[in-house]
Amino acid sequence: MRYRCRVDGQELVLDVDTSGRILLDHEALAADVVTVAPEVWSIILAGRSHEVALLERDPLRLNVDGQEVAVEVIDERQSIAFADSAAETRSFEVRAPMPGLIVTVHVREGDVVEAGASICTLEAMKMENELTVPRRGRVATLRAAPGVKVNGGALLAVLAPE
Repeated sequence: MRYRCRVDGQELVLDVDTSGRILLDHEALAADVVTVAPEVWSIILAGRSHEVALLERDPLRLNVDGQEVAVEVIDERQSIAFADSAAETRSFEVRAPMPGLIVTVHVREGDVVEAGASICTLEAMKMENELTVPRRGRVATLRAAPGVKVNGGALLAVLAPE
């Protein structure tokens, strides 16, 4: 999965593959990540240890080694979806970006959701991923269910124009 990140105004490209390999601006990184407390991680990166704590989710703010850092993250799917969102007369499919386990479903069929709303939480590679929608719409079809394992690309929901 490719992510475009803006960290304190600096643009970065972060690639994470299904084996957990990480590329930052197309250069491989060796990282060891350990959760030390809820929403606090110890990360060894290039031989240096860092402590990262989540301060706020929306907008994303982190404390990295005692300094507050603002981060904006847009994954590859969101970039494509936002580019396509001008065609709001079409349905939008929410698909699993990778194999994983549906942990939580946040909506029901018929619910009207706003842009950026989370449809479900997918656990993959020991990380929880919030799957969001790029625009306002009605949940026309919902196939995601808690506790169900899904393959990458599996259809989880269809968002109809509202």
